[in-house]
Amino acid sequence: YNKIFGGKRFKNFSKHPRRKVRRWGWRSDAAGRYQFLSSTYNALRRRGQFKYGFTPAEQDKAALYVVKKLGVSQARLDKAISRENFIHVWHRLAPIWAALPRYNGRSALGQGAKGQGELRKRYLIFYKRYK
Repeated sequence: YNKIFGGKRFKNFSKHPRRKVRRWGWRSDAAGRYQFLSSTYNALRRRGQFKYGFTPAEQDKAALYVVKKLGVSQARLDKAISRENFIHVWHRLAPIWAALPRYNGRSALGQGAKGQGELRKRYLIFYKRYK
């Protein structure tokens, strides 16, 4: 919850840290568990999210809000889990999270998306561990 792009950490959860970092050929101010950009943070604040700062609870709440707004329902997620195929979910979330691939396997934001096989494997391990 307190990581900024590039791996460093921040301590103040009162607001998005807004620290631009250059790493791996990219420049970003993404921060928190879900690596929200400050522009996304600002837009979500205008929509009633992050009322109390950038705390872990607020980050979780905002991430769920974004997931629902992008059309990923529990039914869609359950279907993806049962089929062990998440590309439809990732495609919908890719406009916010650069590491998620679209149908073509590329990032919607021009960054290097994670490989579908590795993402699928990681998600299934995480899901089975916390199920």
